[in-house]
Amino acid sequence: NGTTSSLFLDMNNIKYINYNSAKEGLDAMVNSQLDAFVYDKPILEYYTGLDKYSEIVLSKKEFVEQTYGFVLNKNSELGDGLNQSILGTIRGDEWSGILNRYNIKR
Repeated sequence: NGTTSSLFLDMNNIKYINYNSAKEGLDAMVNSQLDAFVYDKPILEYYTGLDKYSEIVLSKKEFVEQTYGFVLNKNSELGDGLNQSILGTIRGDEWSGILNRYNIKR
């Protein structure tokens, strides 16, 4: 409940079953209890790379773009360096190559 996946399904009037974790949902897929499972792509990519879930095919279609962030303490000395490093990475040629490799549009 309350995940981006459930919000997307709700907005599109798609009925679904909630699971407590991605692993539970994927276990239901492996046990032929589900035809499809919706969750965050990076997590699904990780799990489908494991032998237990290797028969599950991950769709190429992405439905909702999400961004992620880092949380630091207010007084952390890491903030400026981390921000500069992230900006340097995403503005560089290597980042464009990574986006192209995974067919991600900016």
